[in-house]
Amino acid sequence: MSTPQPSPHPYYSSQPSHSHDKFVAAIIIVAVLTAAVAGGIGYGLGSVSRTLGTSPQPKPTSFTYTHGSVNIGRSGSQYTPFAIYFDNQYTGTLASTIFSGGTYQLYLPSGNVYQVTIYWYQSSFSGTTLQSCTARPSPFTPTGSSYTQEFLC
Repeated sequence: MSTPQPSPHPYYSSQPSHSHDKFVAAIIIVAVLTAAVAGGIGYGLGSVSRTLGTSPQPKPTSFTYTHGSVNIGRSGSQYTPFAIYFDNQYTGTLASTIFSGGTYQLYLPSGNVYQVTIYWYQSSFSGTTLQSCTARPSPFTPTGSSYTQEFLC
């Protein structure tokens, strides 16, 4: 003889609940809204960090072919100018050799202000010493594609 089994009594209704579907839809909507708000905040912070009106791309540097002559105000074989230095706080020191005819040539980043120094050797019976002077005009700002300038001590 077998004992009768109790009829199964479901704890949940056999029909799917619509509240479960609504719950999943609410989670998806909240996730999409959170992503949109976070993206907007991130974009806004990135835009605010730049100065207004500037491009995120760096501007290409333009260069000026700078050339001319150097005159140290002394003549004779005992005075030999050999270098001209262009100092700028952003570019550092850029230099050119002074050629035998007293000329120089180099490319400088355009629009920067440079302090210019001329160096020469002075020979005497006791030896050779290094001399320098602040060139005139100084400060100096090259512009355009080519710029000719005579520098004096």
